[in-house]
Amino acid sequence: MKRPTTAPVKNRMRNEQQQWEAISSSCICSALRKASRRISHLYDAMLADTGLRASQWNLLVQLACSGPTSIRDLAALLVVDASTLSRNLAPLRRDGLVRVDVTAQDARARIACLTTEGRARIEQARKGWLRAQSEMQKGLGAGHLKQLRESLEIVWSMPGTQGDDRGRKTFPGE
Repeated sequence: MKRPTTAPVKNRMRNEQQQWEAISSSCICSALRKASRRISHLYDAMLADTGLRASQWNLLVQLACSGPTSIRDLAALLVVDASTLSRNLAPLRRDGLVRVDVTAQDARARIACLTTEGRARIEQARKGWLRAQSEMQKGLGAGHLKQLRESLEIVWSMPGTQGDDRGRKTFPGE
């Protein structure tokens, strides 16, 4: 009796693998997430001696830019949901870098404020941030860095890429 050949099964598996490899290598989301992790690691390393991570640096700098800001508005500015922002604020509050106050108008609303210690910490961390920026510029070149920044700004403003704090897509005009 003749044995059945496994060639069709192997060919089908090879074709499926090639399809998945094509999807994997062309996935914009995957590429951005990988790049984001690499960049975050670089910034984390450059900021490490100040005790800040890149995500904390970004939060503190945003508060320095915007001044006292509601938790809801701060989450929107940082493009994170409110629960993630609360988790990110906890160590900054514990270390006295950020203060969260209840508003006089609404006891349920909270306002995040950069403290004097927080302002001093981002001043201290600025050198590490500049080193990370320099490394990125060396790695990409000024032209590619500018192009990357412009491309990312387009992505941020694309309809359908904004979401509310429950992950639901929101569109302009909603």
